[in-house]
Amino acid sequence: MAAGDFKVQYHHTFISRRAILSIYLYPGPTFELISQVLVQRAASLGANAFAVRDEVIEADLAVDDIGPLTWALAIHADALARMGGHSTAQHNRLPFTMIENPDSPFGNQCVIKEGEVAMAIAFQYLDAALEHCICMAMKHFSMLPSEWDALPYNEKVIPIEPYIEDLQKNWVSDLLESNERSALAINFPVLLTRSILEEHTANERMQQAHTEPKPSISRPVSFGSMG
Repeated sequence: MAAGDFKVQYHHTFISRRAILSIYLYPGPTFELISQVLVQRAASLGANAFAVRDEVIEADLAVDDIGPLTWALAIHADALARMGGHSTAQHNRLPFTMIENPDSPFGNQCVIKEGEVAMAIAFQYLDAALEHCICMAMKHFSMLPSEWDALPYNEKVIPIEPYIEDLQKNWVSDLLESNERSALAINFPVLLTRSILEEHTANERMQQAHTEPKPSISRPVSFGSMG
């Protein structure tokens, strides 16, 4: 299954003197498909489960519509979409959003809505946010992605706190609320990918080779067989 498999329920195009505006709406179960693809992508990026305050949460629960990670990915995706010219600070043009849901475990829920961006494009922003999240955990543990890949299956647990802290500090800020692309470019934080993290961490180690080594951070959680 790939991001391009999402089927649009309807697609209207409005033509005015100023712009051509497309509106997309996807069926309600679409977010179940999004979650399934996110789980597959998480595994390929090195996350077999996630953790909140040392409580291990299986990946399919972490990124479902009421999962503890989903709301952060959605907010991050909107910030990335603004930089890509697909959204604005005043109007989320993506075909999904977060709403409050007091009955959900974490008080919110990701829902499908009308959007001006096709899901195949919107998902790429979610995917980039997910990779950044996983890389933030590897960075927290001072590990190269190649070292992380060598861990046993049940130790590939991604704590989400480093990502949430980074999101609140660097991605949800007044500096990124501008619709000016130049201002966004100047203030845009570093978006981590596995390749960027691998190179950056390796270079950092080389620079520290002749200094006193930093104590390693022990990995606090793992999980048993998930069946």
